[in-house]
Amino acid sequence: MSNQHRIRFHYGLLLMFAALWTSHSLIADTPPAVRDPFWPVGYVPPSPEEAAQATPAVPELAWPELQLRGRSRSRDGSYFALIDGVGVVRTGEIVSLAAQGYWFHWRVVRIDATGVQTKPLGITADPAPPPVPVPADERKDDERWNQ
Repeated sequence: MSNQHRIRFHYGLLLMFAALWTSHSLIADTPPAVRDPFWPVGYVPPSPEEAAQATPAVPELAWPELQLRGRSRSRDGSYFALIDGVGVVRTGEIVSLAAQGYWFHWRVVRIDATGVQTKPLGITADPAPPPVPVPADERKDDERWNQ
């Protein structure tokens, strides 16, 4: 490597460090933000106030009825039910049904000889149900939680 190439290389390094130093001093004045590594370059998330305003409120909607097509008892004594538009469900499962442009979510609390008992969980704009833990009183009735 000739002397001229070394001088250019060192000059390039000097410019790079100078650029990093000035950008660091400019950035140091602003508080560091938590950044998702999957965000595109240059993306800035909205502030919590902007996000709250941009979130559409779910209008008051009438909950659709779950159409029970049948229920049966398995060999181990637990019950399962067939719900129209959903399929076969067991106690403790979350049931989601699309209606009126939204997704309605229920938890199956109990299935027995008298029928199916459900508990409404919420309404969302997408098929993912809202995160709701299973209460301990609902777990005690389900054999899967007591194994």
